[in-house]
Amino acid sequence: MKGGAAGFTLLELLVVLLIAGLIMALAVRSLSNWRNNTAVTNAAMQLAADIQDARSTAKLNNVCKAFSRVSTTSYTITTYTTPNCSGTGTSTSKSMLSSTLLALGTVSGAVSPASVNFRPPYGTSEETVQYVITSARTGSISRTVRVTGVLGKVIIK
Repeated sequence: MKGGAAGFTLLELLVVLLIAGLIMALAVRSLSNWRNNTAVTNAAMQLAADIQDARSTAKLNNVCKAFSRVSTTSYTITTYTTPNCSGTGTSTSKSMLSSTLLALGTVSGAVSPASVNFRPPYGTSEETVQYVITSARTGSISRTVRVTGVLGKVIIK
Protein backbone atom coordinates (compact mmCIF):
# COMPACT_ATOMS: atom_id res chain seq x y z
CA MET A 1 0.00 0.00 0.00
CA LYS A 2 1.37 3.35 -0.99
CA GLY A 3 0.98 6.69 0.65
CA GLY A 4 0.26 5.40 4.16
CA ALA A 5 -3.27 4.17 3.36
CA ALA A 6 -4.53 1.70 5.93
CA GLY A 7 -7.01 -1.15 5.49
CA PHE A 8 -7.46 -4.61 4.12
CA THR A 9 -7.57 -5.69 0.53
CA LEU A 10 -10.57 -7.60 -0.74
CA LEU A 11 -8.45 -10.73 -1.12
CA GLU A 12 -7.34 -10.61 2.54
CA LEU A 13 -10.93 -10.18 3.68
CA LEU A 14 -12.09 -13.16 1.58
CA VAL A 15 -9.32 -15.39 2.98
CA VAL A 16 -10.31 -14.48 6.56
CA LEU A 17 -14.01 -15.17 5.81
CA LEU A 18 -13.13 -18.52 4.24
CA ILE A 19 -11.12 -19.60 7.30
CA ALA A 20 -13.88 -18.44 9.66
CA GLY A 21 -16.46 -20.37 7.62
CA LEU A 22 -14.43 -23.58 7.80
CA ILE A 23 -14.02 -23.25 11.57
CA MET A 24 -17.77 -22.65 11.99
CA ALA A 25 -18.63 -25.70 9.86
CA LEU A 26 -16.43 -27.93 12.03
CA ALA A 27 -17.90 -26.46 15.22
CA VAL A 28 -21.51 -27.04 14.11
CA ARG A 29 -20.81 -30.68 13.24
CA SER A 30 -19.09 -31.26 16.57
CA LEU A 31 -21.94 -29.57 18.45
CA SER A 32 -24.50 -31.72 16.65
CA ASN A 33 -22.65 -34.93 17.57
CA TRP A 34 -22.36 -33.80 21.19
CA ARG A 35 -26.09 -33.00 21.33
CA ASN A 36 -27.06 -36.41 19.90
CA ASN A 37 -24.70 -38.22 22.27
CA THR A 38 -26.09 -36.32 25.27
CA ALA A 39 -29.69 -37.06 24.27
CA VAL A 40 -29.01 -40.81 24.00
CA THR A 41 -27.11 -40.88 27.31
CA ASN A 42 -29.91 -38.99 29.09
CA ALA A 43 -32.54 -41.33 27.64
CA ALA A 44 -30.56 -44.38 28.78
CA MET A 45 -30.20 -42.93 32.28
CA GLN A 46 -33.94 -42.15 32.43
CA LEU A 47 -34.85 -45.65 31.24
CA ALA A 48 -32.48 -47.24 33.78
CA ALA A 49 -33.92 -45.07 36.56
CA ASP A 50 -37.49 -46.09 35.66
CA ILE A 51 -36.54 -49.78 35.60
CA GLN A 52 -34.69 -49.46 38.92
CA ASP A 53 -37.68 -47.63 40.42
CA ALA A 54 -40.00 -50.46 39.32
CA ARG A 55 -37.69 -52.98 40.98
CA SER A 56 -37.40 -50.95 44.19
CA THR A 57 -41.14 -50.39 44.57
CA ALA A 58 -41.80 -54.08 43.94
CA LYS A 59 -39.58 -54.86 46.92
CA LEU A 60 -40.91 -52.04 49.06
CA ASN A 61 -44.64 -52.59 48.47
CA ASN A 62 -44.55 -56.41 48.12
CA VAL A 63 -46.21 -56.28 44.69
CA CYS A 64 -45.23 -57.36 41.22
CA LYS A 65 -44.07 -54.68 38.76
CA ALA A 66 -43.76 -55.29 35.04
CA PHE A 67 -41.66 -53.14 32.71
CA SER A 68 -42.66 -53.50 29.03
CA ARG A 69 -41.42 -51.95 25.80
CA VAL A 70 -44.49 -50.92 23.80
CA SER A 71 -42.89 -49.32 20.75
CA THR A 72 -39.70 -47.59 19.67
CA THR A 73 -40.88 -44.43 21.42
CA SER A 74 -42.72 -45.64 24.54
CA TYR A 75 -42.83 -48.15 27.40
CA THR A 76 -45.16 -48.99 30.28
CA ILE A 77 -44.73 -49.87 33.92
CA THR A 78 -47.56 -51.99 35.29
CA THR A 79 -48.26 -52.53 38.98
CA TYR A 80 -50.10 -55.69 40.00
CA THR A 81 -51.66 -56.21 43.42
CA THR A 82 -50.53 -59.82 43.48
CA PRO A 83 -46.94 -61.01 43.89
CA ASN A 84 -47.07 -63.20 40.76
CA CYS A 85 -48.04 -60.55 38.14
CA SER A 86 -51.50 -61.99 37.53
CA GLY A 87 -54.80 -60.22 37.16
CA THR A 88 -55.36 -56.71 35.91
CA GLY A 89 -52.69 -54.20 36.79
CA THR A 90 -52.46 -50.44 36.78
CA SER A 91 -50.29 -49.21 33.92
CA THR A 92 -48.29 -46.03 33.56
CA SER A 93 -47.15 -45.13 30.06
CA LYS A 94 -43.93 -43.22 29.48
CA SER A 95 -42.35 -41.81 26.35
CA MET A 96 -38.72 -41.86 25.35
CA LEU A 97 -36.94 -38.53 25.33
CA SER A 98 -37.22 -36.70 22.01
CA SER A 99 -34.94 -37.79 19.19
CA THR A 100 -34.24 -41.22 20.78
CA LEU A 101 -35.54 -44.69 19.91
CA LEU A 102 -35.93 -47.80 22.09
CA ALA A 103 -35.13 -51.19 20.55
CA LEU A 104 -34.69 -54.72 21.86
CA GLY A 105 -31.14 -55.99 22.21
CA THR A 106 -29.88 -59.55 22.03
CA VAL A 107 -29.28 -61.90 24.95
CA SER A 108 -27.35 -65.14 24.33
CA GLY A 109 -27.73 -64.75 20.58
CA ALA A 110 -31.54 -64.33 20.66
CA VAL A 111 -33.70 -61.24 20.62
CA SER A 112 -34.32 -59.99 24.14
CA PRO A 113 -37.83 -60.28 25.63
CA ALA A 114 -39.85 -57.05 25.48
CA SER A 115 -40.74 -57.09 29.18
CA VAL A 116 -39.33 -57.94 32.57
CA ASN A 117 -41.25 -58.69 35.78
CA PHE A 118 -39.95 -57.82 39.23
CA ARG A 119 -41.42 -60.07 41.92
CA PRO A 120 -41.41 -59.56 45.69
CA PRO A 121 -39.89 -59.91 48.20
CA TYR A 122 -36.48 -59.20 46.64
CA GLY A 123 -37.42 -57.53 43.35
CA THR A 124 -35.96 -60.39 41.36
CA SER A 125 -36.69 -61.31 37.77
CA GLU A 126 -36.35 -64.55 35.85
CA GLU A 127 -35.37 -62.92 32.57
CA THR A 128 -32.29 -61.13 31.38
CA VAL A 129 -33.43 -58.24 29.21
CA GLN A 130 -31.43 -55.84 27.07
CA TYR A 131 -32.69 -52.58 25.57
CA VAL A 132 -30.79 -50.45 23.05
CA ILE A 133 -31.36 -46.72 22.91
CA THR A 134 -30.28 -45.04 19.68
CA SER A 135 -30.40 -41.57 18.25
CA ALA A 136 -33.27 -40.96 15.84
CA ARG A 137 -31.08 -38.48 13.97
CA THR A 138 -28.13 -40.80 13.50
CA GLY A 139 -28.13 -44.52 14.21
CA SER A 140 -24.43 -44.59 15.01
CA ILE A 141 -24.87 -43.35 18.60
CA SER A 142 -26.34 -45.89 21.02
CA ARG A 143 -26.38 -46.99 24.67
CA THR A 144 -27.40 -50.36 26.09
CA VAL A 145 -29.48 -50.85 29.23
CA ARG A 146 -29.28 -54.39 30.54
CA VAL A 147 -31.34 -55.95 33.35
CA THR A 148 -29.58 -59.01 34.74
CA GLY A 149 -31.57 -62.13 35.55
CA VAL A 150 -31.94 -63.20 39.15
CA LEU A 151 -30.62 -60.06 40.84
CA GLY A 152 -32.46 -57.61 38.59
CA LYS A 153 -29.49 -55.25 38.53
CA VAL A 154 -29.68 -52.47 35.91
CA ILE A 155 -26.49 -51.77 33.93
CA ILE A 156 -25.88 -49.01 31.37
CA LYS A 157 -23.18 -49.56 28.74
